[in-house]
Amino acid sequence: MRLATIKYNHAEIAGIVTSKGVLPIAALNKGLEAVKCNVLVASHDHQLIQTVCNRVFDFTPEGKLIDSKTTYDEYLERQREQEAG
Repeated sequence: MRLATIKYNHAEIAGIVTSKGVLPIAALNKGLEAVKCNVLVASHDHQLIQTVCNRVFDFTPEGKLIDSKTTYDEYLERQREQEAG
């Protein structure tokens, strides 16, 4: 496996993310951690989001954008606290 072949533009990253089984999630995670620029990640994989993301954008059902400069786990904890009242 050669992570050096990953190009950090929207088309290349999207191709890697949607190609099931081509690049194991751990290898993708490692490659994204090495990126020294902004990358927009959309994923259902909790580990990937928690380990490579330091900012969370969330669109509410009402269409509001929530922008949190935290890890995913910190964001989820804050959401639970707000729901609890």
